[in-house]
Amino acid sequence: MTYPNDGLFTETRTVGDCSASLTIVVLETEQTDSIVVIPTEVTMPLGDTQLFLICPINQFGIAVDTCRETFRATQIGDTTVEFDCFTMTASALAHVLPYSAVNLALHKPTATSGYENVGTKPENATDGDLNTRWGSRFLDDEWLEVDLEHCYILDSMRIYWEAAYATSYEIFVSQDAITYESVYSTAAGKGGVVCFPITASGRYVKLVCHARSTGYGSSLYEMEVYGSGRCDSPETGLINDQSPMTNYKFLYNGQIYISRNGIIYTVDGRMCLHAQE
Repeated sequence: MTYPNDGLFTETRTVGDCSASLTIVVLETEQTDSIVVIPTEVTMPLGDTQLFLICPINQFGIAVDTCRETFRATQIGDTTVEFDCFTMTASALAHVLPYSAVNLALHKPTATSGYENVGTKPENATDGDLNTRWGSRFLDDEWLEVDLEHCYILDSMRIYWEAAYATSYEIFVSQDAITYESVYSTAAGKGGVVCFPITASGRYVKLVCHARSTGYGSSLYEMEVYGSGRCDSPETGLINDQSPMTNYKFLYNGQIYISRNGIIYTVDGRMCLHAQE
């Protein structure tokens, strides 16, 4: 049978003295009304790559599928990146800067040995907001680690300590989160904003706070990491990304969210780090 529109339809059939009815639910045909890119805007260093998710949205406001494209920055300045997905076109804005001007840890996934409360979670140390902070448990040797998501040639770091700073701390760098190399340490930490050089190549950067300045935990507003390039060879343009898929969609409090490499976004591309709290 063909039905003219969506809704409930009852079909009745009679054979001899027997009659039976069946109610059929006809749903509206799914249509792609719009398309969004996640993230919609990104700041990245020259020569680096950025994975974008391109999500078609149906008439019910739900992301129905996902295309993936990886963009490599080839020139300094603002670039509008165009994508084609499901016969529709979408775009994102890439701000491309020299490596020395880009905080490689910004919005990257973090891990920690522990934190004081829900207001001092580890992701606060890489959110770019100096009004939020990571605060450890009230213990020595607590640590905070950032996954830069690629291997970089690293040359310096900047830490914005809160009043409860570490007097003795050490920086470790790793390629695989298994084997670590110590690249910087001090036993005379003064707190405040500190900048120091490091010489290393790696993907994971770990801060270990060996001793505290107070009876509270070790606490910092932001941990920034800087470098001079990627460890791999440069490429140009849109490239095939063979990295493992670490993206998924989920429903929370009646809203659809998309997780990309540990960061939560709404379906219109806005970052929402705490959607699952």
